[in-house]
Amino acid sequence: MSKVWWANHSIHIKGDKMHDYIWAPLTGKDGLPLFHHVNVGKVSIGDIVLHYSDDKIRHVSRVISKPVIAFAEIKIVPQPEKSFATTPKHSDGKGYKAGCAYKELDSPIDIKDFGKKLIRPEIKYWPIDKNGRANQGFLYAIDVAALAIIWAAQPKAGWPPFVNDVIRTSKG
Repeated sequence: MSKVWWANHSIHIKGDKMHDYIWAPLTGKDGLPLFHHVNVGKVSIGDIVLHYSDDKIRHVSRVISKPVIAFAEIKIVPQPEKSFATTPKHSDGKGYKAGCAYKELDSPIDIKDFGKKLIRPEIKYWPIDKNGRANQGFLYAIDVAALAIIWAAQPKAGWPPFVNDVIRTSKG
């Protein structure tokens, strides 16, 4: 069965979406690996990734290639009043990279509609904090039960068939 992942994006959602991959640097600012970056190296083909930004799940993707160590494609993307590169300033450009096929949801799902139902203080590395808001960090493993809660918050969001299949199988 596919694993399920939660990816927090800030401005990087547009950069990663443009390239159809997820990417995270090998190390943090202190030169040490961060669990939520290393997780990119743990994804498998067929895994599901929920993409969260601006308080909503906006995209879902399926991993389509094994993770590799690769240089980020540095591209400046113009936005109103700002631009950004897909590589953090502290990085040498090398990181974990995995290809993903993205699907934008027809109706983004607000964290207010499911966040409090996903509070799990017993889990050390979890994307939701004690108040039902997103924790800081890039990629977190979640379980199918959490995916089902998010799906139930907006079952008509335009979920791709591979997500609906996982939900259906988990109920059966």
